[in-house]
Amino acid sequence: MMERYHGLDLLRSLAMVLGLVIHAPLVYDIGKNTLANLPNNSEYILMISNWIHFWRMPVFFILAGFFCQMVLTKKNLHYFLSDRFIRIFLALIIFCLIQNILFSSYIFALSHFWFLYYLFIISVIYTFLFKLRNIKYFKIISNIYQFPLKKVLILPIYLFPIILLKYFSHELEAKYIGYSIIPKNILEFKIGSFVYYFMWFTIGCALFNQSHLLDELKKIYLLFIFFVIALISMFIYWEFTFGAIYENKNSNFISTPLIFMITISSGITTFCWVFCLIGLTHRIINKKLKILDFFIEISYPVYLLHMIFLMTIGMAIVWKEPSETFPVGPSYNGLNLDLAILINIVVSFILCIISYYIFIKYTPLNWVVNGYKKSWFKFKTLRKY
Repeated sequence: MMERYHGLDLLRSLAMVLGLVIHAPLVYDIGKNTLANLPNNSEYILMISNWIHFWRMPVFFILAGFFCQMVLTKKNLHYFLSDRFIRIFLALIIFCLIQNILFSSYIFALSHFWFLYYLFIISVIYTFLFKLRNIKYFKIISNIYQFPLKKVLILPIYLFPIILLKYFSHELEAKYIGYSIIPKNILEFKIGSFVYYFMWFTIGCALFNQSHLLDELKKIYLLFIFFVIALISMFIYWEFTFGAIYENKNSNFISTPLIFMITISSGITTFCWVFCLIGLTHRIINKKLKILDFFIEISYPVYLLHMIFLMTIGMAIVWKEPSETFPVGPSYNGLNLDLAILINIVVSFILCIISYYIFIKYTPLNWVVNGYKKSWFKFKTLRKY
């Protein structure tokens, strides 16, 4: 039986559910094309979203790599690949198709499913690398790559490739500064962001091999150091970023020195938040809890379904039919936008859970979401499998 890392399970699930918080404000950014007089999101909302944005996707990939290495080590390549095909590739195809049909979107549009798109490709590539692990020269390269994980003091060596790849994988224009350059549909492939997230994935694989570092990362003094540096570098990043946006209202151009400072502060912030949160969750959650098991179970369905409800509920609660003031089309009804975002997050979260229990948990769709072995719905002749 494989060892459970309850804290890392929680962190992975939290990152999935926080997709609600990240994407709820984006609904109203998109909604400006539909509703007249819709205001901008508040600075508080932008700061919360930005904080989550710093670490959420790197945490996804580093933990995906960690658990990938665990499965490959404890089980076998066939089990891993079949599981990834069913729970990532088929989930991507089915739920992406459902969402695109419901919103009459381009049939190959990815939306937030770009994560599954990248993760499946990365998982397939890594299985081939895993098969090479016993080759002499590959062992040497692997040992060099894992070297920074042997001691916390040399862990910051990873900052150099993180910062470099941030430069090539994130937007540098003032309007979209800091956002990952991701594929918009399944026919696109952005090499910069792919390599950036592949690096986080392989760091996760190496972290499993050097799992003693987890016990180091959970020490109070290290958590404090990571936390303080993360806060300082994050506020420096915000100072540079908001300054760049304000100074370039009529132009997307940002000077090279400013881009340099933004990229460095962003890389340090991401690095520190990722390892701070890994250490913190590993410290505070060290045993099995029923509420944790429930949260882990519903987190993946929430990730798969949340955009459907966020878009529908989000627009409905601020929608106002044409009136004398705005006779041409629908407009904003005046509800406080921060309150609208909060209502949207809560209601969408509840509807995701209800939908999971009605449409997924007790149907064959659960084979895709949780795997056949964990599913309630099984054929009698296959129950032993």
